[in-house]
Amino acid sequence: MSARTFEEGLVWAVNLGGDADTNGAVAGALLGARFGEGGIPTRWLDGLLVAEEARALADRLLELAQARGGLDVVAGNRYARHRPSGFSDLGARLDAALATFRGELEHDQKSRLAAELLIAQSGVFGHGSTLVSNVPDRDALYVHEREYAFDDLEPARSIEICDGVRLMLDLESERCVGFAMRGFASFDFESPANAAVWRGPRFDVPPLGIEQGTVGLIAASARLVLGDLRTPDRVLFDRAVAAGQSEKALLLWQACLEQGNELARYALGYTLLDQGRPAEAREQLKHYSSIVRANAWAWCYLGQACEQLEDWEEAEYAYRQAVAATQAGALETDAPARLADMLHRRADGA
Repeated sequence: MSARTFEEGLVWAVNLGGDADTNGAVAGALLGARFGEGGIPTRWLDGLLVAEEARALADRLLELAQARGGLDVVAGNRYARHRPSGFSDLGARLDAALATFRGELEHDQKSRLAAELLIAQSGVFGHGSTLVSNVPDRDALYVHEREYAFDDLEPARSIEICDGVRLMLDLESERCVGFAMRGFASFDFESPANAAVWRGPRFDVPPLGIEQGTVGLIAASARLVLGDLRTPDRVLFDRAVAAGQSEKALLLWQACLEQGNELARYALGYTLLDQGRPAEAREQLKHYSSIVRANAWAWCYLGQACEQLEDWEEAEYAYRQAVAATQAGALETDAPARLADMLHRRADGA
């Protein structure tokens, strides 16, 4: 996965020792699938006694596979794999976007930004009903259906299947809608302690060309393809944070939300509130609070928006929900003071 060339990967595998010829054969097959025939050093090919026979067998195998149908072959595709129809185009577009950076083990900051821009331009991660969000600064990967947001404040919404990996649940339908993986960059997919990632629920993830994949397959594919590159939603998220409470921030939060990251809805709501647009803020915050019910600040901001619109009943409800969320373990807010002040003013007015 980390070899920069066919030769580097094969020499490394053989030099591990042990059953070196078998290790070399298996590594060579995998590296060949990754780098293609063109990645094999010419001096190695020139010395082969059965080079033509090997090529003839490879061509015949390819013909048989194509004759059976269903095999997507993308010429030179480093991540070529069996993809169901309808998914292959997305995987090919993603690979094309990253082609410039093939073979690089490390990216400097300029290269990373350029690669992230190419990924965004490919349009792959804004497609479909599944969010794939890679957050390198938190060493975390989130994969789940849109219209959901992963929040550690709601333990009933998730199940830990192994260290650092939690499944996300829909509380109403009691079905699994995605997962989060912490420690993503160093997660050991082969450890017996992590065997659960290869079992359990399966998900369609079109951006990675995966249909009905396990948590392990999806996360391993994401690490191979993305490495430490941010997905477009996260690029927009970070830019929006840097933009503060400006008009530019609103546009960035909206773009992030369009990528499927519901956390942007929360930020969009309180930014609209800060800019004196309570009606729009209420719409966003009410939607977010229905998704993440344990976020005390979301309820508090919703209460402020409703209060500014003189919707006293809904404002009181939102403030009381904020208080209940804090009592359940969420961050403390100024909702109690705001609620008391509003009730006092309303009583005086009556």
